Amino acid sequence: MNSARACLIEHLSGEIECRRRRPSGCAGIHVRWDRDATDQLEELVRRDDGYSPRLRRCGTPRAVNLQSSPSGGTMSRRQAFSQRRKILGYSQESFAVRVGVEFSTVGRWERGELTPQPWRRPRIANALQVPLEELEQLLALEESPMTRDAGARRSRTGDVVVASGPSSSPRLVFWEASSLVREVLDQSEVDLAVSSRRTVLTTTAALAGAAFTAALEPVLRPVLAASASGHAFATAELVDAEEIVAQLTRLHRRAGGLDVRMVAAQLNAFCRRLREAPQGTPETSRAFRVAAELAELVASMNWDDGLHDSAQRYFLLAVQLAHAANDRVLVAVVLAALARQCSDLGRPKDALEAVQLAQYLTRREATPRLRALLATREGWAHAQQGDAKAFQRCVTAAQDHHAEGVDEDDSHPSIIGLDDAELAGVVGARYRDLAAHDVRHARTAQEYIDTALRLRPLDHLRTRTFDLIGLARTHVISREPDRAAELIAEVLPSIPTLAHGRVGRKLREFHREAAVFDDVPAVHDVRQAVRELTTS
Repeated sequence: MNSARACLIEHLSGEIECRRRRPSGCAGIHVRWDRDATDQLEELVRRDDGYSPRLRRCGTPRAVNLQSSPSGGTMSRRQAFSQRRKILGYSQESFAVRVGVEFSTVGRWERGELTPQPWRRPRIANALQVPLEELEQLLALEESPMTRDAGARRSRTGDVVVASGPSSSPRLVFWEASSLVREVLDQSEVDLAVSSRRTVLTTTAALAGAAFTAALEPVLRPVLAASASGHAFATAELVDAEEIVAQLTRLHRRAGGLDVRMVAAQLNAFCRRLREAPQGTPETSRAFRVAAELAELVASMNWDDGLHDSAQRYFLLAVQLAHAANDRVLVAVVLAALARQCSDLGRPKDALEAVQLAQYLTRREATPRLRALLATREGWAHAQQGDAKAFQRCVTAAQDHHAEGVDEDDSHPSIIGLDDAELAGVVGARYRDLAAHDVRHARTAQEYIDTALRLRPLDHLRTRTFDLIGLARTHVISREPDRAAELIAEVLPSIPTLAHGRVGRKLREFHREAAVFDDVPAVHDVRQAVRELTTS
């Protein structure tokens, strides 16, 4: 995008004026904006080169005026939603437990003060025993004539604000800092309160397709800040928090075994402090960055445990927190992690959406090592689709950027951690994905993974385990069952502490793929051992 267009976007962005005011007789929060300016802004962003999402407005929450009456009561409610809950015999408290939210959140939904986030809706629809289309009707607010005729509307949707004009006009969705912090608190408190996280958090699938894209779309627009008053963070307080996050991340990346509830508790406590801080200050932006890194760590740990919907929610929250910190590089790193999860779930199109958005957002400030990281994530998606040429272009780009070295601005562990061993391991694993479409790529995969194992430190237990399992799977593809069994036998002694979650899934994939060689004694023995470990 040329400088003239960039200046125009900055000018048009300035036309969007969001302010908090409390006129006499009204306690509502209002949003005022220039309709022509925002339409032009969205059109410029949509047409700009580098990022063209498949969905721009689908999935946008309905814009509703939550302006309060002089008596203080809201004018919009969800009577149909409330009635459906009561018909099924749920109290607000039991319904909150069923769908995994705080008790007060259900009341706010029914009063029209909040609208459930897209990723919560499948679970809500399941609890109410209705299809998603009918749930949308239940979530429609019953408005008074005053609110129906209002021209400027605002919706509190957990962590978004919807500015709308006439019903036929496009709507722009914004994330709001204070609502975002509340959403993190709600999510982490539910996770800490339930007795069985797996029971509650695996009741729905992760977002995919249009809903996934819609959930990311507001990152293209500014975050709305709340009050400038509050108890500011001290520098020493932030330094301590950053050191805690760094230590937790190092422990997780090397060996795993951290208690995800402990990290979620850290996130919850920090966001309680963040809620008290003045918005829009450099210290608060730094605090949002800490919260984003904690949320990303919780997401990664949930992903390792196989709790994909919970992992995705925390990844999305981490994207929003990083955006509130005005840290595009961190946004891109979290989007790269989200793309990796999508690829791991076999959704390469969603992975491409996430990584191409990350590339677009950091097209000016990305360091060579970040560009290399994003190229590997893009290549993963292409490999899953069997597109060898696109994948090899990404590998070449990743290697070229990686050769430029680490920049002094590189600070995130995912960027710094993309050393020679990690790059070789990632490329090798992706060649293995490509070998599923064309067996000729198996040899190349083995060469890269062998290189990764030679370069990795011995104390990087988790990554070495993934390398060994991946290497064994390539030997299954190349029809070398004895070598595959030998590699799995090598990794089995360290597996008991890692057999849950992602490591367990990789082992089960080996178990399934090696079934064709079960008549080979060594393969039969390791398959039996894998089955016992992963089902115990």
